[in-house]
Amino acid sequence: MSLPISVTYTFATATSAIPLSQLDANFTTVVNGINGIGNGTNALANVNITGGNITGLSTAIPIASGGTGLTTTPSNGQIDIGNGTGFTRTTLTAGTNITITNGGGSITISSTGGSSGVTSISFGSTGLTPSTSTTGAVTVSGTLAVTSGGTGITSPGISGNVLVSNGTAWVSGSVAALAWLNYNASTQTIRASYNVSSVTYISTGNYKINFSNALSDANYVVSGSTAGGSGGSSATTWLTGDYSNPRTTSAVWLTYLTSSGGAFYDQPWVNIAIFGN
Repeated sequence: MSLPISVTYTFATATSAIPLSQLDANFTTVVNGINGIGNGTNALANVNITGGNITGLSTAIPIASGGTGLTTTPSNGQIDIGNGTGFTRTTLTAGTNITITNGGGSITISSTGGSSGVTSISFGSTGLTPSTSTTGAVTVSGTLAVTSGGTGITSPGISGNVLVSNGTAWVSGSVAALAWLNYNASTQTIRASYNVSSVTYISTGNYKINFSNALSDANYVVSGSTAGGSGGSSATTWLTGDYSNPRTTSAVWLTYLTSSGGAFYDQPWVNIAIFGN
């Protein structure tokens, strides 16, 4: 028998007396139909159940029919996890430094971070060292060594510097002059310059060259020349340092002497170039 169940007569359609045998047949049809639903003979096709429950199933609804294939009541935090052929009803497993709290209809996952934090860390010969053990981020200090792909230096030097190898390490140096000056000592004026902010005229043949940007150290080389030109001395002029004022990273003191009696002299053309790191 298949659904829907049909009966020949109902009270609504009866127009005359209904034989008892017909009523008995109708009653038997309805009973068989209901029993067929219960024992699986009749399929529940296109049937909506409103305001009621299906109880008394002998087996779980299989996955192929939209069920889970499971009959156990889930406890707090349990979920159905596929196992390749069906579902396993279980809770999540906490890993290291992880806490899982199962609630009614909820799962809370937290990170404990551990009680001792980082216990061991090494950067080998990189030049870097870790800070003390701590939870969360680890701060490192030091300078990345050349052997580990670093530069081994912590300062780039002045503007325009490049990394230059000294055979064993990198140094910040310049392939061009760190500073240069074309100066007219006769009129005490600067014709042109680089990284020179001013020239302090101390006395005849004595000058202080002030740098715009300080040099990285005072171990630089000073090279210079002079020319007499119109109105200048024809005698050879010597460039010397002023030993009473040692050079610094911000200035250098220079003295010009003529070969004629070693007198101080202001030449119209004073040329200075400074090289170093």
